[in-house]
Amino acid sequence: GPKIHAVDDHYFDVIDNHQKAYWLGFLAADGCVKANGAVLHINLKIEDKPHLELLRDDVQATAEVKEHSAERGFGDCRGRKVASFMAHSQTLCEGLMSHGVIPHKSTILQPPTNLPNELASHYIRGYSDGNGCIHASKNHDVWSVVGSRELEEWIAETVSRECGMPLRPPVQRKRIWVLEVRGPWKITQVRALLYPSIEGLRYLQRKYDIFQQIKVVKPEQSEGYRSRMGA
Repeated sequence: GPKIHAVDDHYFDVIDNHQKAYWLGFLAADGCVKANGAVLHINLKIEDKPHLELLRDDVQATAEVKEHSAERGFGDCRGRKVASFMAHSQTLCEGLMSHGVIPHKSTILQPPTNLPNELASHYIRGYSDGNGCIHASKNHDVWSVVGSRELEEWIAETVSRECGMPLRPPVQRKRIWVLEVRGPWKITQVRALLYPSIEGLRYLQRKYDIFQQIKVVKPEQSEGYRSRMGA
């Protein structure tokens, strides 16, 4: 039969540090608990293989992160190489499910329960690394996150409270909801919330790098301000 690999079965039982909170959010976005509730599976782009190896090491799994061609997927994803990680552990999956990471979760995902307030931003960074998008371009900086209505509203509420700024509520697009935060000032507030200087912080480098490109301009330096002032 298949080789049974070890894993820290109880890793997600209690979310009590920022790394667990991050991976919980990341798996809420990109992970898949199989319908039998005993297998955790996640596929990422091949360039994100080191990130999956970090997850594997954090949950103390001995299984390797494999590379293969995606047999399913949308459009041009089919046939592309992906990095894949699998953990066979009912206890690990039960821990995830107790915090809302359930089979077939994308449109019904609930906000995490039993997550200490001070770990919420780490969950959101993880979720954003999986289901978020950050664009930095002239006059069009936007951070967006997609998911269920309940989760998007919880993210908006949390970010608004922690950053002390109002946000537009999430909007529905077909079966899913989108939260968008626009403009360099607001996004730099989000960045400060999501990337505190803590040792061992988990994050996807490529998204962090885009966040770093966003610069706050003083109002009087912005095009819109100058045109309003007739400059």
